[in-house]
Amino acid sequence: MAGAGAVALALLATFVPPTGSAQAASTCTGWRSTLTPPPSIRVYRTALGHTVSVDFKRYVRIVMANEWGPTHPRASLRAGAVAIKQYGWYFAMHWRGGRDPGGRCFDVVDTTRDQVYDPSRTVYAIHAAVVEETWNWTLRKGSTFFMTGYRAGNGICGSQEDDWHLMQRNASDCVRDLGESTETILRRYYGADVSVVTPGANDITGDGVGDTTAVSTDPATGEVSATLVTSDPRANATIDALVAAGGEPVVIAVVAGATVVGRGSIDVSGDRRHDILQLLRDPDGTLRIQVMRSTGSGFSPAVTWWSSAIQGPSLAATGLHLVTGDFDNDGRGDAGLVQAIPGSPAGVEPAVAPLTRLIVLRSTGTGFRPAATWWRQSINLSTARFLGAEASGDGRADLVVLRPVIRGTATEALVARSTNTGGLRTLRSWVTMFIRPSSLRAVVGDVNRDGRDDVILARRRSGDLLSVLVLRATSVRSFVLRTWWSSSSFSWSPNRFATADANRDGMADLLVYRNGGTDGGTLVYRFLSTGAGFRTALWRTLPALSWSTLEAL
Repeated sequence: MAGAGAVALALLATFVPPTGSAQAASTCTGWRSTLTPPPSIRVYRTALGHTVSVDFKRYVRIVMANEWGPTHPRASLRAGAVAIKQYGWYFAMHWRGGRDPGGRCFDVVDTTRDQVYDPSRTVYAIHAAVVEETWNWTLRKGSTFFMTGYRAGNGICGSQEDDWHLMQRNASDCVRDLGESTETILRRYYGADVSVVTPGANDITGDGVGDTTAVSTDPATGEVSATLVTSDPRANATIDALVAAGGEPVVIAVVAGATVVGRGSIDVSGDRRHDILQLLRDPDGTLRIQVMRSTGSGFSPAVTWWSSAIQGPSLAATGLHLVTGDFDNDGRGDAGLVQAIPGSPAGVEPAVAPLTRLIVLRSTGTGFRPAATWWRQSINLSTARFLGAEASGDGRADLVVLRPVIRGTATEALVARSTNTGGLRTLRSWVTMFIRPSSLRAVVGDVNRDGRDDVILARRRSGDLLSVLVLRATSVRSFVLRTWWSSSSFSWSPNRFATADANRDGMADLLVYRNGGTDGGTLVYRFLSTGAGFRTALWRTLPALSWSTLEAL
């Protein structure tokens, strides 16, 4: 048994690292991709004496029902779903030569020799949910897609860790006692440097390929509209026409008399499509957050998900910044409000120390819970810039701060790491760069497919030329600064920046919106990540997209 009330388990997906084994001479399913799951898997049914082809997602759900009791904590169930899926996936790629009595090849057996597949077992809603939530996840050791073994374990967090087997009951104990996330569990049992790869970052249409949105405002009417820029191979005709012809953008909201304080893009509903958020200050001083949800072919009209008049607290728009991230690791993006409060001017009594705080509004999927302060620190960050980024690798968004130091001649990157108790730790310096903050523009994305968000910096060099630097997040909780791209002709000034995994290889790419010049609309360049640098090419020409008010998301 694995936990109180759990169903009986037959865990035998065990793996001992090979010391040298021969490859099979041919293949069975012969799947090749390590980013897209196989559509089916061939399973030998021992009781029937023959092989059947099973829809792969159905296979994973049924194995979950057989191998992983529904009463385990959600985080360990999600880890189990990843392990079960990758185990089957691995053998759909690496045939061991198995054939049934009729000579038909199979990838896996339906018993504890591999994973128990018994279609008569009840698949609980939680089993189906965690499989769906983690369907795009895969794991790597370095660049290697490996076989994910797992065992029942002794139920003691911190024991039986060999970097090759997920210990089911031990992992559940870690979640209950330490509040560990799925990502933390996977790295605990498969290795601290294991990468948790999720391709298609910033997917807006829901097809698994990353996209970007250009938001623009009509200065006369205040009408806000969005143009989707995508490489989706299955995008619908409306989106194809919009992108190909640079047609009229889709109206998503009207801001009447309100001031936009900030915008962001994140999946707040949990449907794996990025939505648009905007923080507004109404004429009476009330703050509200609107959400424009992606429908897969456009954005729905703006709906207010939070108002300071109803959910509090009362906040001044001055010194307020909107950041987005999944701060609680529930699969739904949250809104964060960073407020940098300056202290008393010099010579004024009583002296008041500057204070910065992060207020988090957690998404329910259809709205935001009441605002709660997750972090506060007496530090002057009134001239800093703030980003939400999953830099520590635990699946929870952290607060990244870029602030000027040494009289504005350098930039320090600090991180307030998220915790499992609904708060952030004290800011810690991860790196200092001897570059003026005014010469940097920052966006976030996992550029090297290691499961940690990095900070991508567009740097202005002398002569107004562009270089692209990366603050690569490491497993020892620091940033490593490297130059990933530089040009002797590409200028820095007429650009806006965004990120998305535009070619679905699991690595975030830099998307650069560029002023097309007089009557030239907007050009979009795609900087494709190689894992150690960027390859650059013009991606889209949008002559109808006005540059003057464009904001890249």
